[in-house]
Amino acid sequence: MKPSPKRMPSTDRFTSIHGVLVDLHDVGVLLIGEPGIGKSSCALQLVIRGHRLVADDVVLVRVASENVLIGQSPETIRDLLAIPDLGILNVREIYGQNAVREWKEIDFVVELVSDSKLEKAFDAVDIMGVTLPRIRKKRPTNFDRERLENMCELS
Repeated sequence: MKPSPKRMPSTDRFTSIHGVLVDLHDVGVLLIGEPGIGKSSCALQLVIRGHRLVADDVVLVRVASENVLIGQSPETIRDLLAIPDLGILNVREIYGQNAVREWKEIDFVVELVSDSKLEKAFDAVDIMGVTLPRIRKKRPTNFDRERLENMCELS
């Protein structure tokens, strides 16, 4: 049974992870990788395409049950997305209420890596005793900065 969408389940077990959590068609995807690799830019591209931002930069993760992790943003940075060269965007104000979520169950992990670190494309990762599938993808290299800037200005 999934937790009620009105209130994030809470336990005493929690941690923070450097990454971005997005909701893609009701699937919680945690983007991780080295600083500057493109996690936030990926998230912006996904929001532009109609998906939802949960957290950027810091994802607070709690164990909701034996095999379920829930992620959310710290309140002080909720709805904010930091994009290099663009600045800090308030996703709720720019793209509307439906572009954000307060929390989301984490279903799998996507690790963005440089070309040299791409050894095994699919495996699993353990977060707080919960095993999640992990996909490793090469870092995005073709984000269109001008297109992003225009979309932010038009919104």
